[in-house]
Amino acid sequence: MTSLKQDGLKCELTVVIPTEEVNQARKERIKKVKKEIHLNGFRSNQVPDFIIEQRYGSRISKELFEELIANNIQDAFKKHNINPATSPKRENESLEIGKPLKVTLKFEKMPDIELKPFDQLKAKRLDPKIDKKDLETCVKDLLKQFPQWDVVKREIKKGDRVELEYTAKIGKDSYKSGEKMIKSGVIGEHQIGEALEKKLVGLMPGTQNQFTISFKKDFHDAEMAGKKVDFDVNIVKVEASKPSKLDESFIERISGSKKSVEEFDKELEASLLSQATNMSKQMALMDLEETIGKTYDFDLPETIILNELEARCSRLEEKKKEKILADGLKSKDPLLKAAQNSVRLGLIAAKVAQVENFAVSEKELTDYILSFGQHQQDVEGFFKWFVQDKERVYEARNRLLHQKALSFILDQLPVDEKKISFNELQKLAKERQDESKD
Repeated sequence: MTSLKQDGLKCELTVVIPTEEVNQARKERIKKVKKEIHLNGFRSNQVPDFIIEQRYGSRISKELFEELIANNIQDAFKKHNINPATSPKRENESLEIGKPLKVTLKFEKMPDIELKPFDQLKAKRLDPKIDKKDLETCVKDLLKQFPQWDVVKREIKKGDRVELEYTAKIGKDSYKSGEKMIKSGVIGEHQIGEALEKKLVGLMPGTQNQFTISFKKDFHDAEMAGKKVDFDVNIVKVEASKPSKLDESFIERISGSKKSVEEFDKELEASLLSQATNMSKQMALMDLEETIGKTYDFDLPETIILNELEARCSRLEEKKKEKILADGLKSKDPLLKAAQNSVRLGLIAAKVAQVENFAVSEKELTDYILSFGQHQQDVEGFFKWFVQDKERVYEARNRLLHQKALSFILDQLPVDEKKISFNELQKLAKERQDESKD
């Protein structure tokens, strides 16, 4: 027997299983256990019921009660056509032998959604193109990013690449047991460390230098933080940069393979187009979230909104974060509206996946999981670790399903007739990003 109370999306489901039904199910379970167990001194299927009760009664009851409740809950969901949006919270449980089983569940259900034609939404996909100027800008950036380095015999300047060896002492104690440390980096980019870089400027290569640095308490190296450290530094090599030229030797240096300038340009164009396409999809997704918030007006599960809001607040300063989360659904911060739009789109994507019968194959799931571990030394070990957690695998499958549904929706949007260059798209994306921060 079940009873359901609803207030919008909030539901309270009470399940009661009569004593007679429970007792009969328990007798059947004991018969099953009797056939399966083997105890010394008793023939097969001849173990007395009281011994089974003594040894297995508590476990039988616990497993059976959970099974009966779970089955009745699922039957109730089907009967009332309910799809829970949040994990039900169990209350007022009564699970005793000889009495009716009773449990009350409180949860929010998924809203009823009637899909509308996506090509009629006020959102468009930008159609990116890669023009000559885009390629020239990209090549210019690459030449600047990967300059040529020539060894010099002069004082160190900002922008030079320096290689050095050093030992250090903190008071009378040797740093890292007196181990000779090796570092290299470009002066001014803090790859060696800002305080150390300042001491190096003006020194000559091939010289041995001693100096002391007082580090702040928040310095990243706990051993040096808040202390005076004496350095003994040997400047091994100093290199100055000069502009690179786009030729086959440069291409091999940055790509690791030999190819002509024409081949490199084609690969670069394909890479830029891929980046631009992804950028265009992300911007269309932002437009879609806002448009769907105006087009659809179904109720949203409060718990999911608050979870999304908390995730969006994670990078805010603590005081602002606390204020928004304390106000919750009454917050006037734009983040709440953004969270609501995101949840609404997510629910629509779930509905699309259901209507279109989208599924995730085992190969797709495996490839997706492996993509997280591609930078791990032991990729196979990472995969085995990942799939041990069923909840983690379930979430990965749902994310993939969500991506499929979003891609389907984005493909339905009309494409802007005017093509947009990569540089124009970057500027527009930055403007959108700045607007979202405001």
